[in-house]
Amino acid sequence: RWIERLAALNIDTGCTATTFCPTDKVKRGDFIQRVLFAKNGAGFAPPGCIPGSERFDDALATDPICPFAEKIASDIDTLNNGARRLEVHPSTRP
Repeated sequence: RWIERLAALNIDTGCTATTFCPTDKVKRGDFIQRVLFAKNGAGFAPPGCIPGSERFDDALATDPICPFAEKIASDIDTLNNGARRLEVHPSTRP
C-alpha cells in the first residue's frame, strides 16, 4: 500500500516502470531526496549550493544532490536546536 502511495506522489516509481525492488541498495543522496519529496512534495527544489560552503565532501555544489543534502542538514540542525531549547527550558506542565 505504501509503495503505491509513493508511486502516486511521484516520490519513488521503483526500479522499472512496473517493478519495485526492495533488495536494491539506495544511495544516501537518493534517500535524502526521497525524504524531502515526501515532506515537501515531488516538485520540491531546495535552493542551490554555494561553492565552497558545502558541509559534505561527497556532495559538492556541482553535484545535483548537494541542495538536498544541505537542506536536510539544515532541517536537522533546526530540530536539534529546538530539542536543546526544550532541554534548557523544560515544560512545567504535568
